[in-house]
Amino acid sequence: MSLAEFEVLDGARPFWDSRGFSVWSAGSLGGVYRRMTVRKSSMLGEIASYYTDDYILWRHNGGADRDLVLRTWRPAPDLMVQRVVFLENTSIVPRRKTRSFLLGLRGYLEVYCYVPGSGAGGRGMRDLSALIDEAYKFCGSGSSLLHTA
Repeated sequence: MSLAEFEVLDGARPFWDSRGFSVWSAGSLGGVYRRMTVRKSSMLGEIASYYTDDYILWRHNGGADRDLVLRTWRPAPDLMVQRVVFLENTSIVPRRKTRSFLLGLRGYLEVYCYVPGSGAGGRGMRDLSALIDEAYKFCGSGSSLLHTA
């Protein structure tokens, strides 16, 4: 399966929209993005509020773009976690790399590689791997594109 075959996910726009994602691209990277607000509260009320950004990318140049993201992406105010999932067609690539900003006080960048349908998404991205597999089924092409173990 070539990376171009991942572009079937472009046709799942209603699926992505219903889950809070929007189309995103920058340079050679392309896919979908969402920002979620996380609120921590106690009996006294809200004690913390921060954001998490999720990127699911099916247009990329493989390892070069993964390294570029790890090297150049920076922390942003109130943004605690940036999760970037690169869809791959082989499980040979490393599954997870993490970068902390100022020992984690300014947030984290987590870069994942995922082979759709493999079920090997890793603990930190199980929710996103399930969404990716659902998107393939939504497109009606899940059986031909999902990895069969």
